[in-house]
Amino acid sequence: RQWLLNHFHQLGFLYAHVHPDIDVDDNHTVSVEWHIEPGNQILFGKIVVLGSSTFPFPYITRELQYQQDAAWDQDKLRQSFLRLKELEVFDMIHLYSDQSDESPQKSIILKLHKDDPFEIRTRIGFELQHIRKYQTFAGITYKLGGSFLFKNPFNKGDQIRFDIDITRSHREIVGRYKLPWLFNLPLRTSIEAYSIAHNHPGFIGSNKDVYRVKQHGFLVGIYRKTKHLDVGANIGIEWMKMTIHDTQLADCLSRAINFEPQLLDKTIPFFFIEPTFFLDFLDHKLHPTQGTLTVLSVKGMFPINSAHKDSYFIKVLFEQSLFVPIRSLVGAFRLRFGHIFHRMFRSIMPTERFYLGGSHSLRGYETDFAPPLGKFIDEEGKKHAVPRGGKSMLNANLELRFPLFKKMGGVIFQDIGLLSQDQFADFSTDNVLLSTGFGIRFYTPLGPLRFDIGWKWRTREPAKRSFAWFLNFGHAF
Repeated sequence: RQWLLNHFHQLGFLYAHVHPDIDVDDNHTVSVEWHIEPGNQILFGKIVVLGSSTFPFPYITRELQYQQDAAWDQDKLRQSFLRLKELEVFDMIHLYSDQSDESPQKSIILKLHKDDPFEIRTRIGFELQHIRKYQTFAGITYKLGGSFLFKNPFNKGDQIRFDIDITRSHREIVGRYKLPWLFNLPLRTSIEAYSIAHNHPGFIGSNKDVYRVKQHGFLVGIYRKTKHLDVGANIGIEWMKMTIHDTQLADCLSRAINFEPQLLDKTIPFFFIEPTFFLDFLDHKLHPTQGTLTVLSVKGMFPINSAHKDSYFIKVLFEQSLFVPIRSLVGAFRLRFGHIFHRMFRSIMPTERFYLGGSHSLRGYETDFAPPLGKFIDEEGKKHAVPRGGKSMLNANLELRFPLFKKMGGVIFQDIGLLSQDQFADFSTDNVLLSTGFGIRFYTPLGPLRFDIGWKWRTREPAKRSFAWFLNFGHAF
């Protein structure tokens, strides 16, 4: 009955009546006869805009996801509301049908109030930069940031925005201009200029950073979003530079992370193009219980300078997630595969490599510390391990999620991962990394507050601990 009601509601028959006649004969055979009274089909009517908004009427109607005289669909009305909300230029939006209209063609009432054109947001916090000897934290630092927004400057639903975030090890400045449409095409458009500097805390047991990467550039991003599909592409130019400040350790550190020393302190300009593809059939964004999510991204980096013409590479990442309800439980599965084409591993910037380990991949290993690792000896003669990453990556995660009580839930998980450098032959059973563990979830309006602890199946070095734990927001996938 519910299936039939949903079916007729989707066709615009909002007042359909469905009831069964059930008959059992002498042979105990049950027959069901459905009686359906569809009633009048409700259609979308004209739109009536109320309020004192000076926002152009054509720019409003082009965001609506339904057509006049089409069959009523409540989900299309919801999508229209979300499209108007995404413009971020209205303080209040009310979108509903005219209940006083008794005709089959229902008028739509839209009330809009424009938001203040200028807005300043500030952020302040603290974060942990390093971990020392696994037990105690060091390097607590400030985190400051802010945003300036100029909403609807040209009365097109556009936005000018500046963001700045600063910590001791990271600085990011971004200027952005967003347009909801590209000419007459329903393509969200973003024009950005950015400057990013990042110090990489590369080894446990020290408060020193291994290297510093600077990225400066600009890009044009175009994307299209529908109910299930989100497709986009970024095109731009970026200047990259990697520096090791400790000149005494520069040579041994570059060997440890397997990076060509000739590329240090060189600013290399790249033309890049990065298309992305999302296919989302999840029943819920924060707490999925069934459905699938598919992600495919391709990033091509092509040097502009002829001196580095052979330094181009293409990076591909594929991800597939599946969620299956099992009574009150949820079975969750994710598979990821990535590969970087053309470049030898030694010439790939560390920031572009694939890494495993951490709260979203292999939870028995610290962040980015899944083997293979690099080794070096500092000035005091101590040995250290640093993340090296991989040219190819394979990662699978399996979870069984179950309720505990009220807003608490639990998870048991199995993580599998593998990194290779220049040869696919590294994808062997001897190099497979495994971690098993459990977690606790506390569900909040912002998403689940997550605690996970995972154990390695084997430790390559006796001195390394066999487990890792993480406290984070959101599911692992």
